[in-house]
Amino acid sequence: MTATQSILPVLERQLLVQFGDRLKARRKSSHTTAVEMARRLGISRPTLRAMENGDSSVALGTYVQYMAQLGIVSDLAFLAGDAIEAAPQGTAGHGSAADRPVVKISVMASKTQHKIQDIQSLVLHQAAIERIKGEPGLLERAIRGIDEQIAQAVETHSNRSLPLLKRWRNILAHQDWRKVLASTQSGNQLRQASPITVLLEPQVRQRLLDEARELKRGVQFETRNPS
Repeated sequence: MTATQSILPVLERQLLVQFGDRLKARRKSSHTTAVEMARRLGISRPTLRAMENGDSSVALGTYVQYMAQLGIVSDLAFLAGDAIEAAPQGTAGHGSAADRPVVKISVMASKTQHKIQDIQSLVLHQAAIERIKGEPGLLERAIRGIDEQIAQAVETHSNRSLPLLKRWRNILAHQDWRKVLASTQSGNQLRQASPITVLLEPQVRQRLLDEARELKRGVQFETRNPS
């Protein structure tokens, strides 16, 4: 599978996860604790943890500050500079008829099954939330469904599931989607007890599952320098 102009949702999430893993590995190799790094950046430890999980909700500026602390901000400077732009007029490179080089990168999900399942679950929830935002009636349907589950849990004295169901009821009532999409243990727990992925259209769900399967085998991303 080759992704060129656009990034598929599952691939996008995998790239962010790998980026977060790289930040964490560099921090550890520099013998800097999470507490110390959070202090340097002026952020909370949960925010640092979210960054090291590749959470897209964290501001880009905070990621740049983190990269600067690790000494890898030059990576971003390369992308922001003119190193990958077309050769300027008047230079030999500009008039060259030779094909522009194609950069190919293969991206593959971690061999750890848990990680690919987390990514798959996350993109399914992102898609479900977008559908709910576009169709308010689906939110009411989800709330009715969670209310029925809560009533059943109370009736059967299922104390184990009740706390998560109540958290979901509060999330749906306030549309607090950040908690659902958080790359944390709490976010994973919420997604495992989710009442909203069933709201996805079958074809959308299948497409995302297919993307996740492709990612296990490896996705080739390619880009060609502009002529």
